[in-house]
Amino acid sequence: MMKATVTRQDAYRHAVRIRSHEMTLDEPVEEGGADAGPSPLEMLAGSLAGCVAVTIEMYATRKGWDIGGVEVECDFTPAERGT
Repeated sequence: MMKATVTRQDAYRHAVRIRSHEMTLDEPVEEGGADAGPSPLEMLAGSLAGCVAVTIEMYATRKGWDIGGVEVECDFTPAERGT
């Protein structure tokens, strides 16, 4: 089982704890935050890109391929449907 714990620090800034790691999520200044870290949506895009990169690495390792560096870029545009 995986577990992530998010704790409000102030305004839009939150601490995220996963295993022994801690990260800060925040909104950009223009959205009312202090830009102390990536926004939750940016972290989601980073997580998706990370999953793709690790999957490429695992596949290449299983095939015995030396692929050198891996870089995955994830561009996204949030929907503007509201909540």
